[in-house]
Amino acid sequence: MFVKHYLDNYHTPKTPPSWMCTELLTVGELSRLYVGLKNKNDKKQIADYFSLHQTVFTSWLHTLTYVRNICAHHARLWNRDFAIKPDILLKPKQACVKTSFNNNHRTFYFLCILKYMLFAANPHNHLTTKSQELFNKFPDVPIKYIGIPSDANGNLFDWQNEPLWK
Repeated sequence: MFVKHYLDNYHTPKTPPSWMCTELLTVGELSRLYVGLKNKNDKKQIADYFSLHQTVFTSWLHTLTYVRNICAHHARLWNRDFAIKPDILLKPKQACVKTSFNNNHRTFYFLCILKYMLFAANPHNHLTTKSQELFNKFPDVPIKYIGIPSDANGNLFDWQNEPLWK
């Protein structure tokens, strides 16, 4: 809607503004665009917005593309080992999970990185509530298989009380 208003009411330059172009890109194209940036300072500024190092941000974008494609092609995300593993965040600059949750080849770690990145764009997002609602909707599906770690007795660690998920 805003783009149409912009095009109808303002002089449109020969090349549209970057914000207008990026709205049309896929997640994969955004990931490749970021990787292709020549200016390292530009990469740093973008990664800094998400409180991440450039290398970690690049890895997470790649994983985001991978998981998006899994979902788009209706493949199984539950109880899956990822072929593309996101880098583990070693020095978080905002609320995160304990290192015991760093199982980066399973879905739960992906949800953690999604939650971490969402915090920058929308600190009041509802991913925690939506996740809990989904888990409650299907109580017979054991959520441990998405990669939530457990103790020696098989009791799941309390992910909801981790600072990232509060």
